[in-house]
Amino acid sequence: MERLPIQKALTNQHLVFRSHIEHFWKNATYDEENKTINSVVNVSGQDKPIIIT
Repeated sequence: MERLPIQKALTNQHLVFRSHIEHFWKNATYDEENKTINSVVNVSGQDKPIIIT
């Protein structure tokens, strides 16, 4: 597992605020056709789309 590039994604821990999670889900929609969750979050004053497949 240590040689896999995904190790960093699985082992790094980031600080996540409850308000960020609530904001994400407040603006989230589910696209049944593509089976994705879409949301828009504000990063450094710019709206950024987030797509989860």
